[in-house]
Amino acid sequence: MDLSKKPAPDSLTPTALLPSGIDRVVIGITKSEPSNLIPVLKEKGAKKVWIHWKTETEKALSACEEEDLEYLAGRCPMMYLGSGLSIHGLHRTIAKMTGKY
Repeated sequence: MDLSKKPAPDSLTPTALLPSGIDRVVIGITKSEPSNLIPVLKEKGAKKVWIHWKTETEKALSACEEEDLEYLAGRCPMMYLGSGLSIHGLHRTIAKMTGKY
């Protein structure tokens, strides 16, 4: 999903259009409160939520707990999901060197 002001072509924008059967979700939004997405994601089947570092809020964490969703926060998913030489690879290397991976 792309909730930005200029969504990528062919991306889903309304959360209602998400398909059912979602198991895991990565949230990385800063323009709106991420907790607003949690009930919709639960309704669509989400069981695990990864809230991108620096975008987690107390409301989002509380919403995950209220909806009984497993969550991970405070870590950058891109350094785990990416590979090779990139800014995310550099971040991964630094995190490993500092024991924060």
